[in-house]
Amino acid sequence: MTTARPRIRAPAGAPCGRERLGWERVDALLAMWWVLYALVAFLGIGSAGLAAVADRRPRPEDVRHLLEHAPLDLFRTGLLSGGTVRAIDARIVDLVERGLVDAGGGRLSLSPDAPATPDAHDAWLLDTVRTDGAHGVDAVRRRAATRVPRSVLDRMARRGLIVAPAKRRSAPMVFAGPTLAGVAGCTFGMMLADPAADVEISAAVAVLLWFPAAIVPARITAGRPGYSGPDPASGLGRAVLDSLRTGLPADASEARRVALGGFDAMADTALRDAVQGNEPDSRWSVGSGHRDVGVNAALAPAAGFDDRDSDSGDAGD
Repeated sequence: MTTARPRIRAPAGAPCGRERLGWERVDALLAMWWVLYALVAFLGIGSAGLAAVADRRPRPEDVRHLLEHAPLDLFRTGLLSGGTVRAIDARIVDLVERGLVDAGGGRLSLSPDAPATPDAHDAWLLDTVRTDGAHGVDAVRRRAATRVPRSVLDRMARRGLIVAPAKRRSAPMVFAGPTLAGVAGCTFGMMLADPAADVEISAAVAVLLWFPAAIVPARITAGRPGYSGPDPASGLGRAVLDSLRTGLPADASEARRVALGGFDAMADTALRDAVQGNEPDSRWSVGSGHRDVGVNAALAPAAGFDDRDSDSGDAGD
């Protein structure tokens, strides 16, 4: 006679095998999505960090190659170090040192030795001095800046010496955009894993983490040289300037000193007072919208350092 085995019943409320397998599957999917989420955030932040480190590293070979194959003239050196106004100031001092322009108390006039038909390299600025020099160096600056072609700044941006305005605006999203898209995709994957309450909580936490995942790489990128603040000179551009300043000979012309450091860098104080007068020194002042201050701020659009076209001219060689 066979005895029937007692049937063991699961406690009330305990998940059956199929339910238990379902929860294990959901947990595995959640873990997978969180791993992908962390990987995407790490790659986005890490890529931005690596780009920032590479931008600030010493690059003597790059600087040497650039200066050997495409040396900067006086105007472009001034433009790189302090903007359009500094470039104009350097050229004015150069004309004074060459005896083509007379200066006194910040007012400028053509020298009797100035040629009646100067070469094209000098003509545009000498013409500005003739018409506006009596009103002071600031009037010459403002008039001359409208004759600086946009192509001068565009070429310097293409060479990697300055960061163009459009790139300054869009660069923070180069790493932040893909990172945000990636973590958002992982979050939606979590939500599709199972509509259970704990999955929804996990997805909500993931959404809250979107903001640091996107903001951190954007802030890292914006902190790279030239990408924010008043000075758009890139890491390479600043390295070039450091090299030029280090190699500046003791007998360098006053115009070269102005191009690298403004009027404050001049050794001849009498000449500085004669040309500068009471006007402020020049410096870069772009990138802060309506908060821009300084002599370059109002002149940057006229010089082409924005999204608008400007009149062409002959600002350099």
